Amino acid sequence: MENEVTPKKFSRLFSKPGFWLLLIIASALLVRLYHITYPINDMHDFRQTQTAGLIRDYYRHGINLLYPTIITLGKPGYLVLEFPIYQAISAVLYKIFTPDVIVARFFTILIGLLSIYFVYRISSRFLDQKSSLLAAFFFAFMPLDIFFQRVPMQDPLTILVSLIMLDCLIEGIRGKKIYLVFGMLAASLGLVMKSPFAGPLFLPSVYLIWRERKKSKASDYMAYLATFIVPLTVMVIWQRHANFVNNTYCNKSGYPFRDLYASFVVKLHPFNTVYFGTIAERLALKNYLIITRRIFWKALTPAGFFFFVAGVFSLALRKKAGFLFVWLFSLCIIVWTVFNMYIVHNYWLLPLCPVLSIFCGAGAGSLLDGLKKYGKWITTAFVVIIAAAVFSTGFSTAKKLFRGTSLIVIGEFIGQHTEKGSLVAIASPDVDLFNPVLMYFADRHGFTIPLNRMNNAMVEYMRLQGVKYLAEIEPSGFVVTTRIFDISGNKPVPVAYSVGQMRPN
Repeated sequence: MENEVTPKKFSRLFSKPGFWLLLIIASALLVRLYHITYPINDMHDFRQTQTAGLIRDYYRHGINLLYPTIITLGKPGYLVLEFPIYQAISAVLYKIFTPDVIVARFFTILIGLLSIYFVYRISSRFLDQKSSLLAAFFFAFMPLDIFFQRVPMQDPLTILVSLIMLDCLIEGIRGKKIYLVFGMLAASLGLVMKSPFAGPLFLPSVYLIWRERKKSKASDYMAYLATFIVPLTVMVIWQRHANFVNNTYCNKSGYPFRDLYASFVVKLHPFNTVYFGTIAERLALKNYLIITRRIFWKALTPAGFFFFVAGVFSLALRKKAGFLFVWLFSLCIIVWTVFNMYIVHNYWLLPLCPVLSIFCGAGAGSLLDGLKKYGKWITTAFVVIIAAAVFSTGFSTAKKLFRGTSLIVIGEFIGQHTEKGSLVAIASPDVDLFNPVLMYFADRHGFTIPLNRMNNAMVEYMRLQGVKYLAEIEPSGFVVTTRIFDISGNKPVPVAYSVGQMRPN
């Protein structure tokens, strides 16, 4: 029987790395389907609804990559942060399938699965096949990856683009020069999307150029130089455009939030403490403990930390592992540089996940090699223990990130009592000017204002901006009072009133 399945065929199948990589990717897909149909009501809903709001605008009004909007800055609402390619692609997918955030989530999941593949590809250049598969496995089930590789945010796409950049640069530096072109394009895209994520990967690339210097010709160095200069030039051009747009629309005379403008918008300003932090922050031990705890629990987990330490010792003995240590070192530099962002946001740790997983894979692989002398069953049992520990700790930790508060009902209440297309000002105790969560669920555009800034002058400014409705949100414990006023006339007119529960998930 030619098609009969035999033990030998099973054995050959199990010995193929492609089978195991596909199994890892399929398992990662299943885990990322958790909460896939839920509304955006979990960790970093601020960033998620900001992105989802732009996707919705692109879907309804057309894509303009140079002038992206934010739903909490009125009309036209232009605010240029990262290059919005993720939002544009998601909007196209909305057109093809359905205008639902679940479509953007599936797009992010696909991005995450491709990232697992590239972690394996890069690992295989420095580790054996077994360790490379283990690196892909660790990466697939890191809590930060499980959570953020299924949310409507463009950070996972930046990670994927950065991995493609690194993969292509490795190929190009080692002889296949055409890959330098693809690496340059990926680097350009990565830098305009989020320069602190992609930029550090130039350092390990420079290290590899130095390692391969005996095989390089003078013309090669010209190609390397172009590979670095072109993306940096693209980044500078994009930042100049961003600063121009943001200065024009957010730093204009009479704008009441100019004091907050520089903190949130001028990203490359050297005295921007929101991004770069302060000297005092760098001298405070507690901040390093915050970042270390996040790496331990939300990236590595206790199981991964053990294998990471084993990987550090294992790779320290290998000559060609210098690239991996430089990669890790480059990310440590960027953490120290953009220090405040790593204190405030845990998703800024995402660039660390690929290299941490490679060290974990190397550690687990070296321990497996040491167990071979004890027989096949001991080795198999060890692999099962690794898989169970990494999967269980990764998924259980990731599940905790899905907890949020029920702001949906408040946003929907605002949407139900205001006209579609009308501008709305939402005043709440939240000190963050740009928080778009309530506006997203109301499906409106307008302004989000800290409640302590609401006064007659602010109401008049809102009226002049075309705002018709003012919604005041006042929480007291778990009880939230919502008042909506029509402010289009000379005096505010009450429209709706609600007292409800803000329920924890």
